[in-house]
Amino acid sequence: MTPAAGALAWAGISMPPAVAAVLMSGSTVVVAANAQLLRRVRLVPDRVPADADQLTGAAAREADALA
Repeated sequence: MTPAAGALAWAGISMPPAVAAVLMSGSTVVVAANAQLLRRVRLVPDRVPADADQLTGAAAREADALA
């Protein structure tokens, strides 16, 4: 990870503005690519019964179907 341009100035380490501009552009590309990848992700949880009665009813129907 690249530190902020002025974060290490106290130690005599500086970053030229051109390098900072290139890094900022690269960051923008990474964020845009990540946004496109996240569009493909489904964040909907699996359907879960609201209470135990529904679960018991579904299990009973399944048992009846197998019998």
